Amino acid sequence: VFKNIPNNSTFRANYIASIDAAKTFYENVHSAMDIRPHEKWDILAYNTYIQFFPNFNINNFKNNLHDYTKKYDQQNRFKYDLQPLKDIYLYSSYLINDPIPKGNLTNIYLFSAIAFLILIIAAINYIILFSARTTIRLKEIGLRKVVGAKRPDLFKQIIIESLCFAFIALPFALMLLELLLPFVNRLLGDQIDTHYLQSWHFIFSFFTVTFLIGCFSGSYVSFYFSKFQTVEVLNSKITVKIKKSNFKRGLIAIQMTISIALIAASIIVYQQLNFAQNQFLGFDKEQLLTISFEAKEIRDSYQIYNNEIKSYPHILKISGASYVPPTDDWTKSSFPDPNDPDKFIEMESIFVDNNFIETLGLQLIKGRPFSSDFSADPRKAIILNETGAKIINITDPVGQKLADYTIVGIVNDFHIHSFRHKIEPLMIHLRPEYVREMIIRIKPEDVLKTVNFLQEKWQSINSNIPFNYSFFDDSLAELYQSENRFARIVGVFTLLALFIACLGLFSLSSFSGEQRTKEIGIRKVLGASISNIIKLILKEFAFLVMLANIIAWPIAYYVMNNWLQNFAYKIEIRFLTFVFAGLIALLITIFTVGFQAIRASMANPVDSIRYE
Repeated sequence: VFKNIPNNSTFRANYIASIDAAKTFYENVHSAMDIRPHEKWDILAYNTYIQFFPNFNINNFKNNLHDYTKKYDQQNRFKYDLQPLKDIYLYSSYLINDPIPKGNLTNIYLFSAIAFLILIIAAINYIILFSARTTIRLKEIGLRKVVGAKRPDLFKQIIIESLCFAFIALPFALMLLELLLPFVNRLLGDQIDTHYLQSWHFIFSFFTVTFLIGCFSGSYVSFYFSKFQTVEVLNSKITVKIKKSNFKRGLIAIQMTISIALIAASIIVYQQLNFAQNQFLGFDKEQLLTISFEAKEIRDSYQIYNNEIKSYPHILKISGASYVPPTDDWTKSSFPDPNDPDKFIEMESIFVDNNFIETLGLQLIKGRPFSSDFSADPRKAIILNETGAKIINITDPVGQKLADYTIVGIVNDFHIHSFRHKIEPLMIHLRPEYVREMIIRIKPEDVLKTVNFLQEKWQSINSNIPFNYSFFDDSLAELYQSENRFARIVGVFTLLALFIACLGLFSLSSFSGEQRTKEIGIRKVLGASISNIIKLILKEFAFLVMLANIIAWPIAYYVMNNWLQNFAYKIEIRFLTFVFAGLIALLITIFTVGFQAIRASMANPVDSIRYE
């Protein structure tokens, strides 16, 4: 009995067995298939882990390993390599059919960058809010200078204030993290370890980030306010300088740039997901469901169950396959190129029964489907997809030999895997004994009734095995689970960034309205209407949004275009996406600033002129 393995471990097991048990497992589960990974070099079923002695020359071992495998792989189809155990999680996305959980390094960099940008937005807000209290702080700074404070003293005072605010916020942030952790775990689809306070790495990181944010937030404020002369401060001769400062407007532009880029990113992510989940897959996925026959004890009941349900009026077609789309499971085969026996062609293989093409609704381009009228079909016949027909480079492939098989038909290309992968050359075999998934096409009427019927028949035949089924749409959504999770995280980050940016906009608009109180009063006395005053205030912020759009669009395009490279089939990023993101930012700005603009425009001009 061993202790529970931590959730963040590469190895996650409830029990550990010997390699002999795995051998028995393969013999039982794949008894009908020629799969013996403990005997064959060309079946990649095991991960091999090696522990070296300290100071061992690993490079020499790599070279020897390559030479060694040539003895057993005469065709030189495989090349074995080594990878450090610590690199598996983030640097082994190339592995297929591998159960070890993996992370996405690109997403980690992207989320870290977004988190950093949100911190920058928050720091900018601190500067803007501090600036809004200019009048009070300037008098204070002037008096401190009168009693002997030097510029370095004032600089240190404001920096220390900023650091105090940051470190006061830190425990509240940790409390908020604990409260939101269940939501974060659901969002990430993972279980984050909460014992971070027991690690000095985390504690050091928290304090370092807090210190840097405090310094960054207070640096401009301390530099700006400590430079004024005492006489200027006490005589209020710097009001005009503060009014006309473009630095705060630049900060707002930075905030809006980040927000617009995140809005555009969110839109592009959702567009790609919608494209992947709703694009035509090469077959009709509507009203298709699958039932698993993977367990050995029910595999022999496949045909019995098929016969029991096929006469039900709401069932249109029934078939089966070794695995069915949409999936990220693979089975690949290689064989000599018919045009050059010294070269090898690699194709994906899928094993099906007679009705696979009709049930999925594939289009037969040439030749014929599998048929029980041809006795040689179960062992010798294959059907290729269009990509497979192209790769063998034969003018009329139907009737031609490919290794030990005869090509009897060509079907249209269809997506077995997600849009992350290109459609591979595919070889479809008629091997009913290899079927592990049943595919059923049902009528759209009375779906629940049909499912209940299927369950009843299942329990009458396999009473000890749970009835597990899934619709193709649900399987497709599960296939893009990581992308859906990514979309939700980007969406949450976007909303958070917008909320913080709106606080900054609200503060600056309040500050701007306060500074222009007398100007607005004079304009109203001279005949300016409320709408003129509102336009005057909004125009300034609309210009900042337009400036932010000019900066944000190319940045968002570059980042999201790189993200889309993860997909073999992807959307084209359209200009209207960025226009829409800019309009959203503009509407949010108008809504945020509009309240202050209306309040300033409706103030009594007499009170405004008497202001100060």
